Amino acid sequence: MSILIRAAVPADLDWINSNDQEWIVQEHHQRYGFSLEDAFRVDVATNERGERLGWTYVLKDDEDDYLVLHLLYVDLQHRGRGVARALVDHLAREPYEIVLGAWDRDFYDMWLKLGFVYEPHEHDRPGDLSGTMARPASGVSAQRS
Repeated sequence: MSILIRAAVPADLDWINSNDQEWIVQEHHQRYGFSLEDAFRVDVATNERGERLGWTYVLKDDEDDYLVLHLLYVDLQHRGRGVARALVDHLAREPYEIVLGAWDRDFYDMWLKLGFVYEPHEHDRPGDLSGTMARPASGVSAQRS
């Protein structure tokens, strides 16, 4: 299966908002929540037939110059087929470190396989995993300043 990545458009919102995680993305800025207008990028993965497979929602932290991956979703039927990797690898073309906005500890191994590195919080005890999961920019050290 070929996986193609493209920018999300307003016509994608009904599909994006039908996910099983209750994440809602609006077209225009809202006081709370996510919007296409506020995002650094929202990408949609499709197959060669145009069937939507998954999507990402990314903001940019201009002050510290890194990307924040807030949402990554792969349709249940297409999990385990490289969709998450294609979305993350496409995002990694940007010249910025990618930091997870929030991450489910149950997917720790998956994030490592996708090129992310765990940065422990200074008060982490073994098994806490309260630190940061980040994927360094190409050719850059994993440590943020």
